Formats: sequence, structure tokens, C-alpha cells
Amino acid sequence: VEQEAIEEHEHLRNLLEDALTFYRHHLMNTPAGKPVLEYLHNIRSLNETTIEAFGLGYAPGSWDAGLKHFASKGYDQTDLIACGLVTEREAKGDSEPASIYDRFRNRIMFPIRDERGKMTGFGARIVNPEDVPKFLNSPQTVLFDKGHILYGLDRAKKEIRTQDQSVIVEGYLDVIALHQGGFTNAVSPMGTALSEYHLRMLKRFSKRIVLALDADAAGDKATLRGLEVARQALDREPDPVFDARGLLGSEARLKADIRVTTLPEGLDPDEVVFQDADHWREIVAEARPIVVHVMETLAKEQDIEDAKVKSSIANQVLPLIEDVPDAVEREAYRQRLARLLKVDERAFTEVSKPPSRRRRPNLRQSPTASRVEGSIAGDLAIHAPPKLLEEHILSVL
Repeated sequence: VEQEAIEEHEHLRNLLEDALTFYRHHLMNTPAGKPVLEYLHNIRSLNETTIEAFGLGYAPGSWDAGLKHFASKGYDQTDLIACGLVTEREAKGDSEPASIYDRFRNRIMFPIRDERGKMTGFGARIVNPEDVPKFLNSPQTVLFDKGHILYGLDRAKKEIRTQDQSVIVEGYLDVIALHQGGFTNAVSPMGTALSEYHLRMLKRFSKRIVLALDADAAGDKATLRGLEVARQALDREPDPVFDARGLLGSEARLKADIRVTTLPEGLDPDEVVFQDADHWREIVAEARPIVVHVMETLAKEQDIEDAKVKSSIANQVLPLIEDVPDAVEREAYRQRLARLLKVDERAFTEVSKPPSRRRRPNLRQSPTASRVEGSIAGDLAIHAPPKLLEEHILSVL
């Protein structure tokens, strides 16, 4: 059975390679493909070498051009459905019989390969601005799972190892433009949220990760959740610590350096690199640690004069600070957070303790003492353990 599955997968990969050739022919050698090729040259500034290296193509606008072509090559409809090249619509009574048609029509085609360089599916971008959706991927198949694939990783992994850093950008064209400009450590999750699997793939090549976000995405909910996924996905290592009684214990620290950089307003990575490659280098070099990005993003979007907001931000940021391996850096971040929230740093002591080490509130303790020790805002008393970071992100945002 396993051998049969391997052979079936190989058969479908061969079909996808034939599809790449079909789409490439329509880009390079047909009247309909000519304006698309001009768009890639003149608007996207991609040269012939890059277009060929990434296998870009064009899907003709006909509903059955691909269907007919692949049938003539000996592929049956079951194969085409299995690898996501066509869509099957079920019958709806006598008025709408069942039908099958090309999934990709009048679109720029981007072959998608896994990290080994093997075909898994396609991404597609509209040519006509009025068409929807703007981007369309292959459906879930035995070969294609967008949560398990990073676009460009097959070409980027060597440079990621060499530079000991990966850069995550939003889309196919961003990756292609950066690679053409010499920044070949760029990859993309293809418009989907970063998954744990994505991060586990990247960490095999480098634990230094930069997320390049546009100005709108830098503070949105999905991005903050994605950063939390990144933090949770990467390994931790024990760090020896002594408790108040002098007993040796350990706390887990994140074995990664995750940073965030924000693009100039209104510009995508491809636009930045074509205007000034050095500017892109500066943008990546200026990436902020994840702690700083989350801290400042949350503070910017909320009223930090509100005591409950102060508490919420602290409960979200302190777990990030505790993940930092270096003790001096951890202390610097705590001080920075205290200044940002305008609170005494000592107020973080109870919040940042693991639940097992956190003291229960003493009901006989004076109100003043309780407020000083258990609060992150002068008059706010915290008696319950804070929620997990991800629960706070979902509830607050």
C-alpha cells in the first residue's frame, strides 16, 4: 500500500510538472500571454532569468483549455481533480448538471514546491483587476497543504543557513523580487497565518527569524497571534536559577531570536528592493525583538492610562520577556515595560512568577501592602493568577 501511495504521488507530481510546462508555454508563446509577460517585465521588474528560474506561467482564460490539454496527454479527470488543476461541481437538479472545469483561468501562475524542490501545487494571481479572489492556491490535496509549505524555501534554505537568518514576507512576488535582488533568504507563507509547522521547518536551518510586515499588518490581530505561534513553536532550553531559599531550579528560555520589521507606509518588499537595495538591508537590520514589537504595538492601540489596560499588557508581554535567554536583556525589557506603562517594576514580580510559585493573597494583609506587591498600576490589586498569553490576546484584541 505504501509503495502504491508513493507511485501515485509521483504520478501526480509528473502531472504538475506537465502543467508547469503548459502554463509557461501560454505565457511565453501566445498572444494572450504577451501582456502578462510585459506586466512581469515592466511593472514587476522581473527579468527573463528570474521568470524562468521560478517557472512563472499563465493560465488561459478558457474554462476547459487545461482540461482538454491534459486529456490529450493521457491524464484522466480523476488525476486532474486529485492534484487540484480542475474543479468538479456537483449537479443541482435537472437544471444544473454536474460539470468539471479548469480551476485556474486568466491568471499568473506560480509553481509551488516543497523544501526538497518537488512540485506540490500552484498559486495564482489575477490579471484582470475585477476578478476575484486576487490570489488563489491549489486546494488541499495529497501533495498540497499550505499550512505545511513555505514558498521559496527550496531555493532559500542554503542562504538561510549561510546567513543564519530567514526573512518571512507576505507573497510570492515579494519572495521572487527579493531573490532577484540577491536577498535569497526570503520565504513566504503565501498569505496564510504562520503555522507551528512553518516555524519548525525554518528552525532546522536557522533560529534567527525576521518577520517583514507592512504597516497595516504590523499591529493586527492575526499578526499578534502569529507571533505567539512563533514563540510557542520554537524549542526552549532549561536555564538554571536559584530561588529565594538558595535552591537550584530551572526555567525554560526560548532558543530563538524572533524579530519584527515594519515596511515603509504603502510599500511592499519588491518595491523597496527595486528602489534601493540598501534600504532593504537597513529595514532588515533594524528589525526589533518580538518583545519590543508586541509591547509597543499593544501600548499604541490602547489607553495605557487605564489600570486594567496596564495589567492586560503586562500579562501579555511578561511571558515574552521570561523567554529571553540573557538575564541582562530580561531586566532591560522589564525596565522598558515599566517605563512604558508608568508603573513600578516591582509590580511585575507576582505577575511573572509561574503559578506554582505565586503566593496566594493574604486576606489579613494591609490593603496598602497588597496594592504595592500585587498591582501593576498603583491602585490596582491583582489577586488572581494571570491568564495564559494567548487567552489574553484573544480576549483583549
